Amino acid sequence: MHELSYQISFNTPAFLGNAEQQAQWRTPPIKALIRQWWRVVQKARTPLDLQRIRHDEGLQFGNAWLVDEAKKPLHRKSDLLLRLSDHSLGKLTSENWQQLQFDTVQTTREARLRADQYTGYGSVMPEKTSTGARRSVIPRGAIDAGKTAVLRLGLKKPLPGLDDTLRLMHWFGAVGSRSRNGWGSLRLEPDNEAAQAAGLGDALALAQIYGRSWRDCLELDWPHAIGVDDDGPLVWVSEELEHWRAAIGRLARIRVAARLTAKRIRDRNSPAGALHYLGYPAGTGKSNPWDLTLRDRSAKEPRLASPLRFKVIRSGAKVRAMVFHTPARLPEAILSVIGRAEEAWLGDDRNWLHAWQEIHHLFDENLDPMLSGKGLGLARLGAKP
Repeated sequence: MHELSYQISFNTPAFLGNAEQQAQWRTPPIKALIRQWWRVVQKARTPLDLQRIRHDEGLQFGNAWLVDEAKKPLHRKSDLLLRLSDHSLGKLTSENWQQLQFDTVQTTREARLRADQYTGYGSVMPEKTSTGARRSVIPRGAIDAGKTAVLRLGLKKPLPGLDDTLRLMHWFGAVGSRSRNGWGSLRLEPDNEAAQAAGLGDALALAQIYGRSWRDCLELDWPHAIGVDDDGPLVWVSEELEHWRAAIGRLARIRVAARLTAKRIRDRNSPAGALHYLGYPAGTGKSNPWDLTLRDRSAKEPRLASPLRFKVIRSGAKVRAMVFHTPARLPEAILSVIGRAEEAWLGDDRNWLHAWQEIHHLFDENLDPMLSGKGLGLARLGAKP
């Protein structure tokens, strides 16, 4: 059996939940991340559609649903075996968390919020003390940044595309709750000769190889590539920051800026707007103006993850905040259940293109709309200083 071994660590705390919803080192979310980026690699390397990619994925990674043309089951175990050297619970608790300092972000013209609560809501919660002071708590705990385990991958037979899959994970992957907001940003370091021979590649080269014109990405409703425009991959990084808490603060500001830009683009006749391209549900409050109308009010509310992703990467002894776009059109599963007016506006390619052009422009121009005269500190990946 061929084995790859890596030291796996986190650049930001990871909220990995076990069956009791406690933070714990676990292989299932890591394997899910491998499968996610393997699909991206396969889509770039082959002309196969998603159904065929999912079929091949089931044969490689194991499945309990595939059948052949004669309805004969093709169920099988995975050809890829994962082992972690550590399965202990995360040691980061609410008590530890309250010793940490975070920036606050201007979420509206009148309100400010701690960056950890804004980007980690659900895993990081506000709590009022008996004296009336406000603090953050992490009810389920977390695995602290910098904690390391050995990840071993055993291969029964060669898995095409695995090397680049792991490289993409290293540069762009994160696991756990709120991982798309930068929490659980992982890092791989080769730990045996086979892994060293495979290498970790270069972030810019990978984004170019597994990138696609962001406009062409509108053809598919799943994140199958990193977006690319005339200036290169839609990947932006910050200057070097002292520690991960500063990076989370920066990502919070970037997220606020993107959402504010999106809120300015909306339908005059319905709740639909560009904010829904950044994920759904959108907005908060009992009288949320961003709640979409459902054709069947008894139906379960649709959910959509944001195609705008955040990560914290290492830069020597320091870190950088990263944001990148994995474009895709809104899936029919959402368009088919919302009101006709909302469907018409959100399903209009012109609105989708306009919204993302404005968000890309925001990052390229590097201006924070909430802080006049202050930039977001972003530059295109690979751009010359």
